[in-house]
Amino acid sequence: MARTAKRIYGDRDPREIPAYPLVEAARCAGVPLSTLREWVGERKGVPGVIELPEESHGQLSFYNVAEAFVLGGLRRKHKLPLQQLRRDLRTLRQMHPDVRHPLVDLDLATFARSIFVESADDVVNVSRGGQLGIHEVLAGVLQRVEKGPTGALRLFPLTRADVATSPRLVVIDPRIAFGRPVITGTGIPTAVIHERWKAGDSVVALAEDYDRTPEEIEEALRYEAA
Repeated sequence: MARTAKRIYGDRDPREIPAYPLVEAARCAGVPLSTLREWVGERKGVPGVIELPEESHGQLSFYNVAEAFVLGGLRRKHKLPLQQLRRDLRTLRQMHPDVRHPLVDLDLATFARSIFVESADDVVNVSRGGQLGIHEVLAGVLQRVEKGPTGALRLFPLTRADVATSPRLVVIDPRIAFGRPVITGTGIPTAVIHERWKAGDSVVALAEDYDRTPEEIEEALRYEAA
């Protein structure tokens, strides 16, 4: 019987374990390093919007990386200012005190520069102090955080600038390859593909060696090149 992620990490949830240094986390989330530093509160006098795990030593958890990915998408797509994001997150936490990572564990939607929490019956406009808002389809970037009954499970990082044309051929799953980016459906790290390509292996040769399609190899290389 294969060991589960819970057994590998003891009783700890692998999604909560600080395993991503800031530089690596910024790359996985697709945001500038300087921006991520501000979001985690490394800038003096500026409170962060991402809460790191206890004894993180400056490293982010999978949850934190997913939160940074969502924040980056919201700011790129909807131009949400940091002060508004900070207020919205404060409201979200007040509304859902039992949810530690509301950005990735709740169903969110966006409309008119506001963040919404989506429920079965209505949508609450968080940016307007909890009043009912207008239903809006989830932004593409939010849909790339795959959720399960226990919250966020996997993240499909962008391999291209346009969310709509970026396929889900690279995934970050804390239960696979210690949370490093891999080709979707495998345990093959994109970094290994990239190293072999830099050493001279062609896309066709790599596809044959790993029994993958050339498209998958190319997306792994595109992710690493980003």
